[in-house]
Amino acid sequence: ILCEAPKIIENGEVIALQNKYRLGHRIQFSCDDGYRLDGSSTLTCSSRGQWNDSIPMCQPRSCESPPRVPHGHVIGSQTNLDVGSEVRYQCDEGFEMEETGEMYCELKNRWAGDLPRCERISCPPPAGIQHGSIEGKDYRYGTMVTYKCDQGYELHGTSYSVCQANKTWSYEPPVCKPISCGRLEFPEQGGIEMTDVTFGSVVKYYCHVGYELQGIRSRKCRSNGEWSGEAPTCVPVSCSQPESISNGR
Repeated sequence: ILCEAPKIIENGEVIALQNKYRLGHRIQFSCDDGYRLDGSSTLTCSSRGQWNDSIPMCQPRSCESPPRVPHGHVIGSQTNLDVGSEVRYQCDEGFEMEETGEMYCELKNRWAGDLPRCERISCPPPAGIQHGSIEGKDYRYGTMVTYKCDQGYELHGTSYSVCQANKTWSYEPPVCKPISCGRLEFPEQGGIEMTDVTFGSVVKYYCHVGYELQGIRSRKCRSNGEWSGEAPTCVPVSCSQPESISNGR
């Protein structure tokens, strides 16, 4: 009883291939590098003149799912992870990659290459503001800094800014402007010398001829937006009783 020689398998070989095999003879199969045997590695010639099992196949070896990267992910499909295949990584929004971001499936069914690291993006220090300060020292993606004006100044603009994925801040720095105390009313029969009505400014009161000032002469714009002291008034000038003269009136 003879069995015919099996067909050559793709991506593999038959060890000690012959033209004919007698009853009880065995043949062995092996696969090329990067492939694994799907089926029995050894077949025996049976009494029916046939091999006792079907011819095996050489299937590509594959790796398990590629390793995970914190704050990152694999680009594209992961259905074909055969030996020799490559995968590329991409960082999540707000993170940037260290290393190449590429790995490949090697012959031992393991991933090789430099596993990338995704580091959080940092923004440059935010621009400072005059007559104010910035609160917050963490300039990484997603963090927030806040602006505060000095005493006597008020904030115009957005009081905070957030570090974005493109390494810029979400808002332009605000402006700190002096607080205004508002214009004052002139006293009757008098006036006010003033060039400004904002924080730190000083105004001076005066009266017209024939009137004199009763109260404080100057007032200052305070940090709470109010003028110091109370407004003075202008009252008529009064003369004292004249002295009497001898032998007259």
